[in-house]
Amino acid sequence: MASVVRGPWGELSFEVEQIDVTGGLPYPDERWTYTDHHGHEHYRRDGGYPTLTWIVDETYWCGDCDEEHTEGHWECSICGERIEPGISGPDAFRKVIPGRRSYYLNGEPITEERFQEIRASMQP
Repeated sequence: MASVVRGPWGELSFEVEQIDVTGGLPYPDERWTYTDHHGHEHYRRDGGYPTLTWIVDETYWCGDCDEEHTEGHWECSICGERIEPGISGPDAFRKVIPGRRSYYLNGEPITEERFQEIRASMQP
């Protein structure tokens, strides 16, 4: 992001670097809803899936992390239809935060203090 002001001193500008902080792993979509093939409505609420049942398919010991892992799937609690709840992820929403600021007078770098002095002189 950049901003430029022209005046008797020349061209005063500053730039703010935009840092992309989008990232991480996929996570449950808190707004997810779905109606299965039998007309049963499913949704996410309070961090869980109140209309679904978790079915364990396999439990195994992982030698890499020395922990037990469980794999499974979600099913409709009424009819047993297999359901895949919606997820969001790092690419779902791009998020940026402001980073380093750079200040210039006539294209030459200046300090933030000098920038503020010139900007203050612009005030009536």
